Amino acid sequence: MEALIFDSHAHYDDSAFDSDREELLALLPQKGVCHVINAGASLKGSAASIALAEKYPYFHAAAGVHPEDAGNLPADWIEQLGRFLDHPKVVAVGEIGLDYHYEDACPREVQQQVFEAQLRLARERDLPVIVHDREAHGDTMALLRKYGPVALSTAFPAARKWPGKWWRWVCMSAWGALSPLKTPNIPWKWRRLCPWSASSTRRTPLIWLRCPSVASGAIPP
Repeated sequence: MEALIFDSHAHYDDSAFDSDREELLALLPQKGVCHVINAGASLKGSAASIALAEKYPYFHAAAGVHPEDAGNLPADWIEQLGRFLDHPKVVAVGEIGLDYHYEDACPREVQQQVFEAQLRLARERDLPVIVHDREAHGDTMALLRKYGPVALSTAFPAARKWPGKWWRWVCMSAWGALSPLKTPNIPWKWRRLCPWSASSTRRTPLIWLRCPSVASGAIPP
């Protein structure tokens, strides 16, 4: 099969794949997947993403700390992340961002500090960022405008409300991860959570639209 699929955002290091990860990843190229970017969501996940990239030629890694994991970092976390970014198969900083839906996991102020530190690191390394934004749209865009990186956005409903000028900060925007139409194994009851999918997709410039697997991403409760 001709390889045509570039999965720009996956989490194959997740424990959900522990039972059949090797079998699955050996099969993907036969199904038309030519490249995968496995995004780290923590220091541990970033290291695991790099290990996958070293093992599978068609894999690349992104290294970063997700906002839900930003509340319990070691003192040298930014130095550790910097070393991950030195790896030749690391192509982006991510998954990073802000998530005010789960503030119990990490206070807003801490999320903002960790996000900003990673944006600063991305600018220093001239790397794109993979951005997670949930219910934090104004703060997310304020920091993206401040640091001006090229961003791959794992977007949530707010993107349909973004002023047109903000799109210049975002290289591509993702909707497929939360679309029950794309992921048929998701119960139809989740459709009520995604009334914005169609309207948001129509608002997105086509050249910036992407459909990542976000394996093993989940729709928020």
